[in-house]
Amino acid sequence: MITYFFADGTRSNVTNLPQQTEKLVENLTRLEENLERKERYHTVSLDSQEYEGLDFASHEPNALEILETTETAMERKMLVQKALVVLNEKQKRRIIMRFFDGLTLAEIAKREDVSLSTLHESVTGALKKMKRALEK
Repeated sequence: MITYFFADGTRSNVTNLPQQTEKLVENLTRLEENLERKERYHTVSLDSQEYEGLDFASHEPNALEILETTETAMERKMLVQKALVVLNEKQKRRIIMRFFDGLTLAEIAKREDVSLSTLHESVTGALKKMKRALEK
């Protein structure tokens, strides 16, 4: 669900959007807010301004660059989801903890009560499976 806030104080909720579209709108909104925040606290490196000129020192991505970056991220996410399908539940859980939740191998091994070498073999095997799935 996406909520739009209007200048007169009213709200409008949009539902029944495809999840991919909803995520794209959320990412663009987040990027727009970050750009606005940067504009409020606009700083330019004096070194980069002196050596590269003001245009290069203060480059802010435009809407097209943001959209292309977001689309590329969505494509990568879809590829990863496609590759995750080939894994068993244990491997999938470990890959998600490692690469999406940002846990170290030692932390995952401790949570799952397995040795570090066993976990390393499992994650390495899962990555190889994912790579083969994407090469097909």
